[in-house]
Amino acid sequence: MSGSVEPGSYTFDGALTTSASVLQGASQFFLASTGSLEILTHDTAANSITGIFSFSATSFPSGDQLDVTEGSFDIEYVEIE
Repeated sequence: MSGSVEPGSYTFDGALTTSASVLQGASQFFLASTGSLEILTHDTAANSITGIFSFSATSFPSGDQLDVTEGSFDIEYVEIE
């Protein structure tokens, strides 16, 4: 993961540059239309990153809505060069 991932707030706006998605079952795919991601910590020495997120997503092809609230992550990663 690039050291350029800085703590801060990021928004999901439906564009694929910053997005969130959910695959439910084998065939229902939800793509975020609005939402946010907050990177709380990024420790490049320990290769760990933590944060919280929430978003509203629409299913394709059904059009069903899904609201994800109070999501969180605490990830350790391995650098691959």
